[in-house]
Amino acid sequence: MKEKEKPLLKQRGSINLNEVPEEEINRAMRSIDFVTQKMNMIFSKPLTIGQENKEDEFLTTEEVMKLLKLSRATIYRRIKDGSIPYMKIGRRLRFHRGLIFRKFYYGR
Repeated sequence: MKEKEKPLLKQRGSINLNEVPEEEINRAMRSIDFVTQKMNMIFSKPLTIGQENKEDEFLTTEEVMKLLKLSRATIYRRIKDGSIPYMKIGRRLRFHRGLIFRKFYYGR
């Protein structure tokens, strides 16, 4: 099992970069690269995977079940506890595709 990385610098404040170990700089750069890649992935793609300009589409309960790979009972339970955004159109439940993707795929 990989040992948890410990910070090499223990103090905060102004730092002379010549005194920072190269290992610490490399680790910081890898972290920055990772975060940058994730942000680019999130913000450069349309809200839907493989279906551009469909974020304003409304989904049925069955479509949300397939999309999230959840049972009907779980969908209704999550509706009741407020964790799945929905609206009623007449007597039917509809789910805004963009909101579903933001909540479950992008965590917003």
